[in-house]
Amino acid sequence: MHLNKIFERLKAHPDIKTKRKVAEICGISPPALSYWKRVPSEHCIDLEVASEGAVTRYEMRPDVFGVSPDRRKDNSAA
Repeated sequence: MHLNKIFERLKAHPDIKTKRKVAEICGISPPALSYWKRVPSEHCIDLEVASEGAVTRYEMRPDVFGVSPDRRKDNSAA
């Protein structure tokens, strides 16, 4: 998923709403977000928890976390 789409979905969450809050959740400064090309894997789980699963670690970094367990179940049933 593209980084801008991830930010949009995170900011849609009522407890997040801003990139400043995203940075706070990750323990970094807001300007540091502008250097991201994708979400660093060490922040994915914190963002997933903060967004209550609105954006999952699997969507943010499938190269690190692989396919979502829900999608694996769907594919195995086919």
